[in-house]
Amino acid sequence: MINRKIKDLSAAIDAKKADIAKLRADAERCRNAVETASRSMDLLEQLRARKAEIQAMAFVDGTAAKTEDIDAEILGLEQGTAEMLAQARAARVALVMIEGHPHNAPRQAPEQAARAFTPPIASVSRLGLQPNLVTHPGLVNRLLDPEPVADAPEPAPAPEQPKSKLAAALEELAALEEQRRQLALRWLDDRRERAIDAYIKALTDLGPLIAEAAAADAVRAALGDLNEPRRTGAWLRQAWRNTDIPIPASRMEQLNIGGVMHPRTPLAWRRVADHSTDARESLLALFREEGLLDPVTTGTATDAAAV
Repeated sequence: MINRKIKDLSAAIDAKKADIAKLRADAERCRNAVETASRSMDLLEQLRARKAEIQAMAFVDGTAAKTEDIDAEILGLEQGTAEMLAQARAARVALVMIEGHPHNAPRQAPEQAARAFTPPIASVSRLGLQPNLVTHPGLVNRLLDPEPVADAPEPAPAPEQPKSKLAAALEELAALEEQRRQLALRWLDDRRERAIDAYIKALTDLGPLIAEAAAADAVRAALGDLNEPRRTGAWLRQAWRNTDIPIPASRMEQLNIGGVMHPRTPLAWRRVADHSTDARESLLALFREEGLLDPVTTGTATDAAAV
């Protein structure tokens, strides 16, 4: 079963992802509020520019400007956007708090009514101005507006912004994910080490089994059964003796020889020429007790030892 701490961290990561999703949804809602207000302000500025154009043409013609209809439109739009602008101002502040980057909000604040405007070419022509002046709204404004618009001052260096909610949440998420990853790696390390320990134990336990099989064949030979195809125990012992068994370096024993450390296998039965001797002698003794072998005869035992 996976580590409980990893599960707890996974639950915390899921909760933090939900928080981030909500922050992003809130930011999108703020953007929509600002953009909606900006569109309303754009329309309002278009109406104001149209009114100014009507007044300018009436001035040139020496007539009274008829702006009643457009005044009604402007008034209705101004009344309808008052609450919208208040919400947009709050939304802009909230958007910076959430994302921490003012440039993510619309660059033009919806409540900023631009006094400068660029009259259409037709209106400029009627005033006797050159059409290319349209590309220089500042000059046109000074010609048409009794209150010229001053050049905007250089913006002061922005103070260091506090960390946004979204950035903080993303950092917390990254920290939680890294913590979970490290826990998972440690859990996998422990699982691997336990598996290697079990592997070494299995190899250690294998030695007595091979010795038992080889001892059984040795006693069969002592009883006169020299049928080679049946001597699988002896063959198994020889095969394992010639097999290069992989042992991780971390599990090798260190033998000090003259002050120099030499690695050696932890499998004791691999370090002796015939690890089945004890099992064979024990089995031979049992058969002698049962009278199956002559207790004073050594030749058979010698023969068996050669198996």
